[in-house]
Formats: sequence, structure tokens, C-alpha cells
Amino acid sequence: METQRITATLSIELKQKYQEIEEMQILKENLKKFKLDANLKPIKQEKVLKLCEKIKDADSNRTTKKKYESVLKEIREYDLTNSLQEIATTIVDCQLNQSNIKFFFELCVVLGNYKEFSNILLQAVIKHVKLLEKKGGNYENEDKRAQKRKNLLRICGELYKYKFFQQQQQLVEIFKLILPQVPLDQLLINIQVMTNFMNHFGYEFFGKHKYETRQDFVQNPDLEKIFNLTEEHKTFESTLKDYIQYIEKTLIELYNQIQKLTENQNDQSDSQKIKEMKDQFIKLKDNYRIIKDCMGEYDPTNPDNEGGILNLNIRDFQSNNCDDTDCFLEEERKLYCQLITINNPPDPNQIVVQQNQKQKDCSSIEISDQMALEFVNTKQNRKKLLEEMQNFKQNYTIVIPYQCRLFATLCKHYKEFEEEVIKSFLEQYKQIKSNDHQERKQRYLRYLCELTKFKILKQDIILDILAQLLEDLISYNVDMIALILNNCGRFLKYSGESYKKFEYLLNQLDKQRKLKPLAQKEESILTQALLSFDRQVKPKKEKSELQKFIKFIIFDQLDDFTNAFESMERLPLSDQQCKQYLIKQLFKISIKGRYSSLSIVACLLATIKDKYPDITGQVVDSLLDDILCGLEDNNINKRQRRITIIKMIGELYAYQIIDQELLFKLLYLIIEFGHASDIPQAEQDLIDPPEDSFRINQVIGLVESVREYHKQLKTNLLKFLVYFQRYVLSKRYLPQIVEFSLLDLYEMIDPRLARIRTINQAEQIYNSNNIEDALARLPDQAVQLQGIDKKFIEDQKEVEQQIKLEKELEQQFQQQLKESQMENQLKQTVKSNKKNVLMLKGSGDVKVITKLEIQNTKKSTQVPNQYVGFSQ
Repeated sequence: METQRITATLSIELKQKYQEIEEMQILKENLKKFKLDANLKPIKQEKVLKLCEKIKDADSNRTTKKKYESVLKEIREYDLTNSLQEIATTIVDCQLNQSNIKFFFELCVVLGNYKEFSNILLQAVIKHVKLLEKKGGNYENEDKRAQKRKNLLRICGELYKYKFFQQQQQLVEIFKLILPQVPLDQLLINIQVMTNFMNHFGYEFFGKHKYETRQDFVQNPDLEKIFNLTEEHKTFESTLKDYIQYIEKTLIELYNQIQKLTENQNDQSDSQKIKEMKDQFIKLKDNYRIIKDCMGEYDPTNPDNEGGILNLNIRDFQSNNCDDTDCFLEEERKLYCQLITINNPPDPNQIVVQQNQKQKDCSSIEISDQMALEFVNTKQNRKKLLEEMQNFKQNYTIVIPYQCRLFATLCKHYKEFEEEVIKSFLEQYKQIKSNDHQERKQRYLRYLCELTKFKILKQDIILDILAQLLEDLISYNVDMIALILNNCGRFLKYSGESYKKFEYLLNQLDKQRKLKPLAQKEESILTQALLSFDRQVKPKKEKSELQKFIKFIIFDQLDDFTNAFESMERLPLSDQQCKQYLIKQLFKISIKGRYSSLSIVACLLATIKDKYPDITGQVVDSLLDDILCGLEDNNINKRQRRITIIKMIGELYAYQIIDQELLFKLLYLIIEFGHASDIPQAEQDLIDPPEDSFRINQVIGLVESVREYHKQLKTNLLKFLVYFQRYVLSKRYLPQIVEFSLLDLYEMIDPRLARIRTINQAEQIYNSNNIEDALARLPDQAVQLQGIDKKFIEDQKEVEQQIKLEKELEQQFQQQLKESQMENQLKQTVKSNKKNVLMLKGSGDVKVITKLEIQNTKKSTQVPNQYVGFSQ
């Protein structure tokens, strides 16, 4: 119970580590129960080969737990003394990953009951590592070789924790082979092997925790009882000392090279080389920081204790003026980049009046700078300023950037203030639990983001916070991630020091969103946050005078064909750039122009066809490619563009730029694309959905655009339209407007086409020798609307009947209500005139009559037929 109480308060990383320890402990206990039987069955060579194939199949994602169990069962049943070498080689050759690492660990431990297996496996690993040093084979790429080294080191680490290897020196030998002192380009890839190993086994081999989890052990010393270690593991640090020293030496050399190149920079090639070297420096330093963090030697709150290597910064080479043009928007650069200089700081013996009131009014750059100039640098004043900021109105976040500007200005001149600021805000952020005071924690995170943009806080710290939040995408963490992306996402993306790690974390976020779908609200928050920092105003490219003139001809002067043609003749079309820009503008107006201008564009292309056939040819090719892309994508947002291109193709045929053969090839392509016999039906429905009628609109548009040439195309067009009617009948239903457009098209060409009612009829007519005779034999029948229109009419009738029924029910209800009101009125009248009322029983109804009426009619010899009252 005590252990459960302690683990309930752990961070996510420590909870995962604790779960791994528990699972490994259970696995160890189960494996201790297994012992080799003296009466094991001998195994044949064929069976060994099948067993090796099963082990190889275990590295695929399709392998299930049952297959794992079947492999382990066979190993426990047979005597494998003579087959250990083949099995060890097979295990080393397999591709290890997170899903199958436990299986291979259990497999090696079970085989470890054979005393000689540990040495056989060790020799197989060493042999395989030596092969990785040679290029070619399955690992011709350096990244693939690094991935294989990473997997081998991972399984060796798991087995070493289990004390699988008899001596520690055996693992040290593997380390020296896997992590050699190689040149910089190979080191950048190979260091990721070490980083991966430290993330998994840093605590087990060094007995120290990362900075993120170190605070939990300080607050709760009982955790050491759960995460206990042996002294044997803690002695492993000396084995990596040489490798870490080599990394430090490489970092210093690279830093000095960048510094020299920056000072002696001459041309563009030097700047490109400097940029590449900076990228290498950032990548190497990030991995080095992770290694030092796993060794317990990294503390971002105390920069002086980090060591000289981690304090190296490539921004030291830049001038004092901020040149982060991409990190900030234009309106933000004044706030974050142009800090003032305090030339005459106030005397510390002076007393600053109304400091508290000015702090609350810090809502602009001017006020922030004025406060910095008036600030008196004493320990008491610094402490007071920090307290005022932290105790300020929680919901009043608009002043946070200006407050942080004040901090940045003071830290620039008073170095002792920087450490106090970082320590204060980081401690406050970590002390607040996620479940309590969420708004307050978000406010402190906002301060950290702003301090990062002012370069007071190291970018690694905010990136570590982001990585920690990505471990569990719960609702609160999603809000915190969105806050980081909204406030400093752009800075992290375009900053030279952090963009690679930030891109990696964004990829991790995408993977998490795919694995664990979020609610609609959370998904919307993340989407907006990802879009917010990526907005970048692209500078408009300055067009040359010639390009402006071409654009003027195409878009402004084209209505007057004569002037447009004369202007085009004056263009220097021998220049390839001029010709390509003209082709681009002609294609642009062909897809975005008005219908009225398409004819003029086609006429212009026909006019220059003989002199410049390549211009006309490239425009036509671009239009046909766009049609094909539209059939593949079927993007609903581009349908107007696709119809415009179809109209343009019709105009090109009218001006004899394309011939009849190409026209009909395009018509058949529109209705046949995606319906080949070798394509599955499900995929056909994705390319051309059964309820989508846009291709029908395209065919109608193209046929109508060449209506003046129907007589010339009569035979081929009639045959195509029969085939087209077969395609129309394959649709589940047609909108009414499409149905009417089809009827108008058939009326214009041949009304008998509307008589084709089935797909079989269409196929028979299409395959007949004489289309005219086949159409003439069709029975004459009235044209009816198809599928959806019949259903639409039936639905309309049902709606009308329903409305009529509702009206009748409403009338009945009103009638009953009226009768009920009259009955109540009658009862009140009866009660008020109870003494003067007589009840007469008739044959069926009760008749009510007053005594007054009887007295008035005594003189009459006849009783009146009508009485004063009502019958119910």
C-alpha cells in the first residue's frame, strides 16, 4: 500500500519506468521457474530452419502473441545444443523494435539456460558489428547502420540488466565497437545510438536521473526504495568516458571553425558553409546535452554549473543587433529585438517612488523602457519586482510581453538578475500541479515562452517542457501545448538553435494525434495553434518591365484582338524566359479567365501556331495534364476550373488547334478513367463515386461547346453518346438539373438516345454495325425522370400528405378545445342559476331550460321547439 501511495504521485516518465520494472520483475520470476529437461527431444535440421524462419517472422508488425508463444514452446521442447550458432545469428539479424523487444529478451534468456549460449550470442553480435563497418549489403545507408547498432545495443542493455553476460567487460567490448571515434559526419549519426541507449538505460547504469524527474526524488526520498540500484551498475560510467571526451573535443573544434569562418567571411559560399556547420553544431550539442542530462550533470536553472561545452552558443558569432527576420513578424521585431541601453543606471542608494504602480501599468514598450531606466539594482528591489509580477492579476496577460521586455533589459545590464528570473519562474511552474490552479500554471508557462523569445531562458528548457507534455495528450496538456505553439512556436521553428528538435517534436505530435484521436474541440485547438506560428508573409517578387507588359497584353488588352496580336509580335520570343512567362500567362487565363475571353485566347494560339508551335503545344499539353490531374484528385474546390478548361478545349477544336481524334480520346477518357477491368470495384468507387455526376457535366460542356460541328461529327458523336448513356445509367441517381441538361443535349443531337433505358440496351446498340438502325428499333416511350427524381417526387407527396394530416389534427384539437371551453361555461351558468334551472330528460340528450322561459310561455298553447340552453 505504501508503494502504491508513492507511485500515485509520480510523473509520467517515472510511472512508465516503474511499470517497466514491474513487468521485468514478473518476467524474471517466470523465467526462473523454467529449467532444461534432461529428456528433451532431439531436433532435426529441417526443424531448425523452420524455427529460424519463425524467429525472423517475429520482427514484423503482423506477428501476434500466439506466434511468440509457439516459438518459445518449441525452444522449450527440443534439445538445441547443436543449433545455438544458427539461432544466435538469426536473432542478431532480426530487426528489433519496441513491440518485439520483450520477445527477443525472453528468447535469449530461455536459451541462456545453455551455458555456452551467452558467449555464442556475444560473438555473433561482435561479428555483425564489424560487418556494419563495411559499406554495402543490406546496410548501404549510414542511417540504416546506425539503426542496427541502436537495436543491438538495446538488446545487449536489457540482457546486461538481467546479468545475462558473465562479465561486465563483455558489454564494454561491444560498446567500443558500436561507438567508435569516427569523423564528424558519421559521429552525427552514431551519437544518436548513444542518446537512445542513455534514454533507456541511463538510470540503471549511472544511478542518476534526468533533470525533469530529479525534483521528484528530492521531494520524496522513499522513491529510492522503489528504484533501487546495485553498485555494479554505477561503475559503468568509466566505460563511456573516452567517448564523451571525444564528443566534447569535436564540439570545441567545430565551434572554433565556425568562429574563424564568421570573422573571415568573404562570399556566398562561405555563408552556406557556415550555415551547414551551425546545423551540425546544434545537432551534436543537443545529443550531448541529453547524454549529460542522463548522467545527472545538467541543470538549466544554474548555467554556471553546466560546464563550458553546454555554454557554447553559435549566436555568439552574431552582432548585437537581432537579425531574426524569420523568428518574428514585422510588428514584433521592435518589441523583441530593439532593446534599449542603460547608460547611466540610478544610484542604488536612491529610493524609487511608485515602483509598484508603474509595474501594474506596464502595458507598452515606452513604459517598460522607462521602468528599466528608473530601476535601482539592489537585491531587495529585484526580489520585490519578481514578487509583484507573480502576484499580478492572473487574467491580465496582455502585459506579460512588456514585463518580459523589462526583464530582458535588466538582465542585459545586471547579470545577477538573470539567474534569479530563471530560477523563480521555473520553480513556480514546476510546483503547481496540473490538476490544480490550471490558469495560474498556464500564466507561468506564458512567462517562460516570452522569456525564451527574449533569449533569457534557453530554448532547450521550453522544448523539454513541450516534450513532456507530448507524452500524454489529455485535455489539459493539449491546452498547454497550444499555448507554447501560439506564443513561441514561430520563434522555435525559425531559430537556428532549436528548429531541428522542434521539427522532431512536431512529428511526434502528428504521430500521437494519429494513434490517439482527439475530441473535436481539442483537435480544433491544436490545428489553429499549428497554423498560427506558420504564417509568413512572403515578399512579392518584383516583376520586370517585360513581364508586366506580357501580363498587360494577356489580361487587359486581350479584348481587342488586333492590338493584342500586334503587341505580342513585338515581344522578344527568342528569349527563353520571355517565352516561358508568356506560356505561363496564357495557361493562367485559360483556366481562370472569363468564358468570353476563351475564344480570343484560342484564336491567338491559332494565329501564332505556325510561327511558334512550341507555345501552342505547351499550353495544350498543360491543359490536358490539368484535366488528367482533375480526374485523379476529383477535388470539389477545383470544379469550376475544370469546367473552364473543358470549354477551352472546345474552343481549341473550333480553331483547329486539336483534331477530331484527340477530341474523342478526351471524351472517352473522361468517362473511362478509373474504370479499368484490373482495378477493384472499391477503388473505382473512390476514384469516381457512383453518386458523383460531375463527369457527366464535363461531357455535356465539351459536346455543347462544339455544337456548330455536330453534323461533321455525327457518326462518331452518336456512337460516343450511346456509350455515354451506358455510363449515365451506371449512376445510382442524377440530380434534376443534370437530367434536364442531358435531355436538352439528346434533343439537340438525336432524341432517340433518351429511349435507352438499360445498360444492356446501350451495349447492344454500341456494338451494332449501324447505330441509326439500332436506335430506330427502340420502342417510343415517354421520357421519365430517373432514380433520385422519382424518389424526390414521392417524398414530396408524402410531405404534402403529412402536412394535410397535421392540419386536420390541428382542426380537431381546436374543435375539442372550443367544446371544452363551452362545457366549462355551461357548468358555471348552472351553478349560478341553480334555483331557476329545470332538468328535462329526453330520449337521449339532457335538455336544460330556465324557469323564466316556462313562465313566459305559459300563455302559449304550444311548447317552443328551441330552449334557452345547450345540449351535450
